[in-house]
Amino acid sequence: MQYMPVHFGIFRRCNYPALDFNKELKMVLECGRYTTFTDIPSTSWQISTLVIGLGCSICFLVSLTAMFIIIIIIIPDLYSA
Repeated sequence: MQYMPVHFGIFRRCNYPALDFNKELKMVLECGRYTTFTDIPSTSWQISTLVIGLGCSICFLVSLTAMFIIIIIIIPDLYSA
């Protein structure tokens, strides 16, 4: 049997085992993303996907708020002179 690297991650999988039409296990030699949230194989991976999404959303809101605060501080100074 030959060595084949396998990668299972939160968002995608590469060279993963799957059942074919004859219910036999075969290796799929490609990378793919999970099509739905329920396709993610582990509850801990599903939770980590939600946490990563929440973290990205919070970072986006903080950066957007910081940008608006900078605009509010700088714009009046430009027109006050």
